[in-house]
Amino acid sequence: MVRQLLSDGSNGTVYQADELLPGNQKRPVALKVLPVLVEGDAKAQQRFLESVKLLIALGSHPNIVSVYAMGVTEQVPWLAMEWIPLTLAAAAKDLPAAPEQVAEMMKQVANALSALHALTPPVLHNDLTPANILMDQFGGYKVTDFSLASPAAVERTRILATVRYAAPELLSGEFGPLSPATDLYALGHIAYEMALGGKLYREQFPAIYDTKGSGREGTTPRWMAWHCSLDTHCRPPHEVMPSFPRDTSMAIARLMRKVSAERYASAPALLAELRQQTPVSATPVAQGQATSAGPTPVPVAAATPPSESAVAVMDSEKRYYIRLGDRISGPFDTTAMQRLVRRGEVSRLHKVSLDRVHWLAISSIEGLF
Repeated sequence: MVRQLLSDGSNGTVYQADELLPGNQKRPVALKVLPVLVEGDAKAQQRFLESVKLLIALGSHPNIVSVYAMGVTEQVPWLAMEWIPLTLAAAAKDLPAAPEQVAEMMKQVANALSALHALTPPVLHNDLTPANILMDQFGGYKVTDFSLASPAAVERTRILATVRYAAPELLSGEFGPLSPATDLYALGHIAYEMALGGKLYREQFPAIYDTKGSGREGTTPRWMAWHCSLDTHCRPPHEVMPSFPRDTSMAIARLMRKVSAERYASAPALLAELRQQTPVSATPVAQGQATSAGPTPVPVAAATPPSESAVAVMDSEKRYYIRLGDRISGPFDTTAMQRLVRRGEVSRLHKVSLDRVHWLAISSIEGLF
């Protein structure tokens, strides 16, 4: 049973639906309906078969969305995939994400790209964006939407749906062939946006965003010109926010280099470096060192542990941070917290904090569950 329309584009329409299971049980799924296969259009039918083959090859990879079923009904191809309501794009805020969140996202998405690029022949995603990265309630990141995926060695028309994260070689043949580094460039831009938060991120692209007025994003040609100009580059995150860990910052900066040979050669190479780095944590900014990211956080040494009652009763004026493992999200007001619980995006496994330093079981908040 179809519940609601989620997205509609040239590569297909996605609905939230329920799959009926034995025992009259229902499982929520994301139902993707692809463009109608015109009878006799061998190329379109072959593209669908190739996408099916790709999803089968990826199997049940932990960082790639699972496909439950697929088929063609009255010339209409469709895919039923696991339902994960939150995307990285939907979770994006003007405030920066915690550094450990950024590093974890990079590791998990690089793990997914490693599997994709390891196929024979290697396959590129070609349209990695925050909207194509799903976030589950257990702190996992999963890559989805392989509608523009193609073998690395196959020449393709360099047209894509999203140019904000597109590598120069995807936009112009002058930058050489596509390679695994093409997807890594997109990952770098996604991590950069996540690390800085929306406001600071927009400030790094004055030629594209109206930072002094409406904040509106510029046109597609402006992004294309930015990506294809060797003279333009972004400051590494740690130069924008001194509190951001330098090693993770430099990894992001390397991913964003315009010349593909200067990026990491492969997703496993990126993973190897990230795993060698010192585990990052949200390092508070020292007093007197506030950046444009917002007010100076209270140093850990000066923080006073909140009393049990500080988070034991729902308070509409407080803002709560939620953590599961190393993943921290928020801040959320009480209405947003209740909505996350209703959607199943927050469970009793999560912890809650008012200051991101002292954490309590989320079940300590009365009336939330």
